[in-house]
Amino acid sequence: MEVLGAVASSIAVMQALAAGKHAVSLFREIPDIQKDFDYLMNELDMIKSIAEAVSKMAPTAMEKDLITTAARNLHDITAELEALLRICSRESGLDGNKMSKTRKRKWLVEKSDIKKLQQRMCQAKETLHFALNSSRVSSDIRFQAEMRQIMLNMYTMYTSSPISLQLPEGIENPASVQQLQDAHTPESDAVVIGDDHGNNLEQMNESYSLDQRLYSSLEALLDIWKSILTEVGLPRRVAITAALRLRYSKLNDKQAYLIQKVLDLCRDISEVTTTKVHEAILQCADLQEALQEQPWAINTIDGAGESPLLLATQRNQIRSMEVLISAGADVNQQSYDGRSPLMVAAGEQNVESVKMLLKSKSKVDLCNDEGATALHHASMEAEPEVISLLLAAGASVKQRDAFGDTPLHWLAQSKNTNHQDIEAAIEMLLVAGSDLEARGYQGRTPFLVSIAFNKLEATRALVNAGCSTNVSNCGSQNVLHLAAREASLDLLRYLSILDFSGVNPYLRDSYGDTPFDDFVETSHATDEWALVGARKPGLAEQEAFVELYQDVRDQALQNDIQNLERVLGALQQQDIVVAREHLALLVKKEKRWERENLASWYRAVDKRIQHAEWDLATEDVEGHLLDLEEELATPVWEIPSKHGYL
Repeated sequence: MEVLGAVASSIAVMQALAAGKHAVSLFREIPDIQKDFDYLMNELDMIKSIAEAVSKMAPTAMEKDLITTAARNLHDITAELEALLRICSRESGLDGNKMSKTRKRKWLVEKSDIKKLQQRMCQAKETLHFALNSSRVSSDIRFQAEMRQIMLNMYTMYTSSPISLQLPEGIENPASVQQLQDAHTPESDAVVIGDDHGNNLEQMNESYSLDQRLYSSLEALLDIWKSILTEVGLPRRVAITAALRLRYSKLNDKQAYLIQKVLDLCRDISEVTTTKVHEAILQCADLQEALQEQPWAINTIDGAGESPLLLATQRNQIRSMEVLISAGADVNQQSYDGRSPLMVAAGEQNVESVKMLLKSKSKVDLCNDEGATALHHASMEAEPEVISLLLAAGASVKQRDAFGDTPLHWLAQSKNTNHQDIEAAIEMLLVAGSDLEARGYQGRTPFLVSIAFNKLEATRALVNAGCSTNVSNCGSQNVLHLAAREASLDLLRYLSILDFSGVNPYLRDSYGDTPFDDFVETSHATDEWALVGARKPGLAEQEAFVELYQDVRDQALQNDIQNLERVLGALQQQDIVVAREHLALLVKKEKRWERENLASWYRAVDKRIQHAEWDLATEDVEGHLLDLEEELATPVWEIPSKHGYL
């Protein structure tokens, strides 16, 4: 297979580098490095053998996915090892011993990352091994059927239907499997398709396709599941989504046909209908006459999940709202997904509608199914007047949605580009008690949300309000990680004028990537799948990010160099107090940046100073200063990342 051929080539390059005279010299001078590298090379030898065996297979679709995943991971691992070996196997120069120590120090700094590479290599090897074993037994027809059913059962999703799935003929119903859960699924929400939740898969797929307007996928799903859907049907939530698409979306004949087909397959909708009251609002007809004919319909939820008042609010029909409220409509009635008329009015920025509903005793802190209030919706639009009305009515700025986000988090991703509106909205929320540094979904602050959603005006307003820029989320991603993947040219230019002292340019996220790794990866991406929602930077954006990243990196290096020069001066004066004082600052910074290997190295130098080993401590500090000065003199684009060079 082509992907495995690429891996084999990468392994061959690694083996050639490892056998080179510079590497051999390095290992001879620093024997403890040899142990780490020998382990990695032995693993690569074994993986190469497995890859050769796998390349002779005729894999199934599942096995192809496994092989592709393993190959991609191995490619990244070998690229990182190659970069590391090239860095650590430089020419020794005139003073071989000094440069040998420099290389060893670099290896020690990378020690924790080498352990992670060993773990990732082991996982890739096991994946390839599983694919190989799977292929050897996949000729067994019964095994194939069981594997298909196991894979079906491994879909995790939200529970929404109690009806069991009737599997296609020829596949036996497996025993119930235990709950499966990945790193992104809360334990309380993760369930597995089994006897009690049989048609979750098809109903989730149909609903998702409708929500995302993936009509070609919808057509395919209707065909794949037609025998099952005809028998068990789809739940009302899918029917409501379909009805909303028919009501509000501009559809061609084929799309309308597909959505109507979904509606025809839905269960328990015969009793749900659009009343004459709803029709009067939709057609801007005589609402009074409709209410006289069907007074019982005033609070009826129709097939699209909407009450007459919510529908009138959605369409900003002030007069219709007045008629309905005067006739006794429930101003706090919520739709199928928990929306209230006040939430709709706030989201639509209908000031007069908001005033009318609040005057009619609408509950200001009602939550929809996702835990969002009317203030969340108003904040998303950054509409100062609506926000002011809601706050005056007692809306809480601390209410969190189901993902943990406050109204300020919603404002940080607003599509409103009016700077004055955004600044006024933020000021109102802060005066009302909103926390500028509140942690929401994935541990993001409003500032990090604004970067992740590429919202320049929100970023500017939050910075002007005094937010912290030296923060990271639960995935250990800081402002540079998010800017690397999401920031436009204008946002990058704005970020370049901010003070990012203290921000760690070397921070590795939960995937082991630095901000520069992320940027190189997005720059090299060849398709949407590889971008995973990020933007692909153009030349101007590449230049702007490199300038931003290098400024932050250089500032960090200059601070370290300045402290080390002070340590060196104190060593020359044999001043223990001053030398240890500046070393303590470096230790503190490295601990804060979670670079324990460097913190340990600084502590080792501190021990030398405490024992008055002046010459050895001086030699260590001078060697490290050479490293930092060399890095400072090297443009970032000349430094290899996990994904190669920029």
